[in-house]
Amino acid sequence: MVAYTLALRATQPLIAVIAAHGLTDLDSFACVLPYAAWCLVPNVLVTPAFVASSIFHFADDVGRKGSALLHGAVGFLCLLCGKQLAFEAMMLYLAVVHVPMHYGRCLRRGRVRGVGFAAAVTIVLVAFSRQVGDSFLFGNWLQRIAAAHIVHEAVLEHRCPLK
Repeated sequence: MVAYTLALRATQPLIAVIAAHGLTDLDSFACVLPYAAWCLVPNVLVTPAFVASSIFHFADDVGRKGSALLHGAVGFLCLLCGKQLAFEAMMLYLAVVHVPMHYGRCLRRGRVRGVGFAAAVTIVLVAFSRQVGDSFLFGNWLQRIAAAHIVHEAVLEHRCPLK
């Protein structure tokens, strides 16, 4: 597991938008199995599996090559300028590209209730986002939650038997 302690600076509202989008998963009980399964992943595998699932997931937005290029560019930015700037670049991508595309995919699949719930929580989180501290730890459990969201979306998108 790799834990990233990151400064929030001006990104609190972006994190609120990004964090809330995963709540679309609560529109059905199909989310239970992927989330429960990620609790069983050994700690040493969490970060590599999270990164791999992230590359897979963003392919829904920008294609496989685009996702590989995006992750490579963010990794290169991390090496050149540090993890903080890389984190902020990824937050910008997530808020401006991924989250709107995610909501669009959900709406096309008829997941209106999930989108409505996530949108309502987004409004509340953005309103209170400045009340959060000035840093946060993107560690084991947040990576598990993000990866579980990705697996759940893959199950829904590809009509896996788990649905």
